[in-house]
Amino acid sequence: MKKSLLLLSSLFVLSNFVSVVAQSNDVAEIIEQREKDYKDLEEVELFTGNWLVGTDVPAGRYEIKGDGSGNFFVRNESGSSVVNEILDNADDWGVPSITVDLEEGHEIEISGLNAVYFTPYATELRESLGTGTWIVGVDIKAGSYIATTEAGSGNFFVRSEKGGKTKVNEILDSEAEWGVDKIALNLEDGQEIEISGLSSVDFTAR
Repeated sequence: MKKSLLLLSSLFVLSNFVSVVAQSNDVAEIIEQREKDYKDLEEVELFTGNWLVGTDVPAGRYEIKGDGSGNFFVRNESGSSVVNEILDNADDWGVPSITVDLEEGHEIEISGLNAVYFTPYATELRESLGTGTWIVGVDIKAGSYIATTEAGSGNFFVRSEKGGKTKVNEILDSEAEWGVDKIALNLEDGQEIEISGLSSVDFTAR
């Protein structure tokens, strides 16, 4: 069975709570800012080592992929974890991609990877989301869904807004060994979805 990182929910809540005041919960504002950033950004390639957002890679939203398999971390200025994943392009021991907002001052640590590609992310409404952070009304339509995954297990969170109060905190597991194999959800505009350790989560309308 595919192995994946199962991270404690308290770590996510603590690491993200400090930024809630500064984050917009307005869907239209988020879309406008993302479109502006996307036009200004270009793909960046980094490798194993330590890097700084704003110096080595511009702040913005990226889809991140690696060449091979290795560890990928992002920490905020206080040292708290923002991303803690195994990047694996074969999708055996980790996830093939991470989609996340990188903010000025974030520190990136890459281990065991010869190349990591940061591709500016073009926002679109989707019915399937991978590892990363997503906003309801921006990345997926608001509505009632059943969330499932085809393979593996990992953490699934829904918060009232970016860094806000946790509404859903589950381990989603395709085989229902370490967690549940499906989750019934009512998603509202502005809520944040965070997925960790899963290549894909499918949202089926109900």
